[in-house]
Amino acid sequence: MLVIAHYTHSDGASRRTIRNALNTTENSADIVLVNIRLTKDNSLIVADAPFLDGKKEGPRVRTSTLKELRRYTAGSSHPIVSLSEVLKRLFGTCMLFFEVHEKAAAEPLLASLGPFIHSNDDWSTILIGSESPLLLRKIRRQAPLAQLSLTHPRHAPLLFVAWHPVIRLSAVVIHRLSASSLVIEAAHRLDILVCAYTVDRPKTAKRLETIGVDAVVTNHPEKFA
Repeated sequence: MLVIAHYTHSDGASRRTIRNALNTTENSADIVLVNIRLTKDNSLIVADAPFLDGKKEGPRVRTSTLKELRRYTAGSSHPIVSLSEVLKRLFGTCMLFFEVHEKAAAEPLLASLGPFIHSNDDWSTILIGSESPLLLRKIRRQAPLAQLSLTHPRHAPLLFVAWHPVIRLSAVVIHRLSASSLVIEAAHRLDILVCAYTVDRPKTAKRLETIGVDAVVTNHPEKFA
């Protein structure tokens, strides 16, 4: 089973931060998952929530410039991490899974990936995911070779069946409690990788593996080493 390490900028969302990933020479995970969001000046940074610290008291990423966000986190243990930093440090060392939240981020993301994509094979080292099928469709139109993943709400684990003919998905990300033989069989018949979130217990991962789940998203990849 593949292990997808979820790294974040925020203290609260995970005990492991993206800064840890950037400073680690060897990752215990097969895939590194980072959430990216667009700033006011169209820079892409690592951020899980619309607000930088995950709370509404902090600055909103979309209405702040990169300079303003860097100033806000200056001197903290979790300074801003840009997408370019992630690519420069981690591209080619492991598979990167970028979760995109705004439709407007699609073009900046592809532009940022451009200098790192030198052959068709390079697309196999990157997975681009989103909860929005329309965002993924936009990316598909501009990047025919991109590997795309649709993240599902818990109540709709079979959403991918309707969108796959349009988007041509490589993976689906479903809630661990939504993992069923029906969902897994439907995905595998379409040659789609099934990922379950969020799994922090090896015992839970083993149970999911027995029913056919291919990968788990975890905050604690070291537990699966």
